[in-house]
Amino acid sequence: MKRIGSLIYIVIFCLVLVIPAGMWLCGVKEPYPFFDNRRPATIPEFDISHLDPYPQKMEAFINDNFPLRNTAIHWLNITHALQFAISPKPEMITVGTDRWLYEGEDDANFVLGMKPIADSMINLMIEELNSRQEYCKSVGAEFRLVIIPNKLTMYPEHWPTHFQLAKKYPTPAELLLSRGAGKCSVPILYLRDSLKQHKASYQLYPSTDSHWNYIGTYFGYGYIIRWLKNDPSFPITPFSDITASIDTVRSSDLSYIMGINEWQDTIYTCKLPPNAAVKQINEPAYPCDTLCFPYCWEYHQTFVNSDTTLPRIMIMRDSFTGELMRGLLAQNFSRSTFIWDYWQHKLNKEIISSEKPDIVLCILNERFLMNLVKYRQRDEVPGSSCMKSTWIRWW
Repeated sequence: MKRIGSLIYIVIFCLVLVIPAGMWLCGVKEPYPFFDNRRPATIPEFDISHLDPYPQKMEAFINDNFPLRNTAIHWLNITHALQFAISPKPEMITVGTDRWLYEGEDDANFVLGMKPIADSMINLMIEELNSRQEYCKSVGAEFRLVIIPNKLTMYPEHWPTHFQLAKKYPTPAELLLSRGAGKCSVPILYLRDSLKQHKASYQLYPSTDSHWNYIGTYFGYGYIIRWLKNDPSFPITPFSDITASIDTVRSSDLSYIMGINEWQDTIYTCKLPPNAAVKQINEPAYPCDTLCFPYCWEYHQTFVNSDTTLPRIMIMRDSFTGELMRGLLAQNFSRSTFIWDYWQHKLNKEIISSEKPDIVLCILNERFLMNLVKYRQRDEVPGSSCMKSTWIRWW
């Protein structure tokens, strides 16, 4: 019996050596891509006159390209994440309880007040917002800001218990609202408290994605449009008019970053009913730098409404202002222009000059608040360009 066990171990050991070697010789590609956030090492050139670096480079090449390497790492990551709640990329993703995923630990520092915020940063942000309002007033528009709460802000209860979340300081959004009172001329809507009213009845953010879902989007739209219209009873599109279906499963942005497509989630797909009064035209076209922004089809959308008595609006957005939000907002304005400017959330004066809106609205997730300051001197760059930005420390 002992001999049979030994033979089994020998066979398994030989297979572990032979199968990868056979795949390498036959050119068989493994099913999972290179997982590391870098390019894999390439085979070094053999130079008889310069052999010293060759062994180290060859070792790096073998380590990065050994057959089944990526497969082994993939399943190791799945085991760590699903069985032990250990993230393969802890600096970017945190695995919470009940299989919830969040951005990394730095996200908690930013949105939950784990570290103090420099007064100078808040003062600089207020100065920037006032400057934007002053410019918009000069061209006959009003500037407004909407802050969408982060997933962790809305659902801290699924954050892993071994990471302490003892709030000590006001968050950047809270400081902006409190210190901006009487100093900031820009109307600001922070959706945190409004959305929390619906948590008991609806799940507003998916467990595996960083964005709000379509239900969260719908409630957010209602608060935004009534705030813009200065009318808390302004009639909004009934949710019953939106075609909603439940997709089986799909990989999310957070599970994709971890390289675990098997970590999937149930999602809601919502579509607006056809509206003959609203159509998309996207004219004039504004330039998008494909080298800097990988989603150029999302950079610029313009919708026109047959009701020309409605006001015009221009919205600087990010990925939280998705298709459903754009479609809902476009029904309430004669012309709606949406710009996703590489997460810079600039004022984009050149586009304002072209669009001549009545309202200039910036909708951003609270973790991008610092971008209002980071790119404050770059709002005159048409179409933007690949710019190396200096990191601004909030703490």
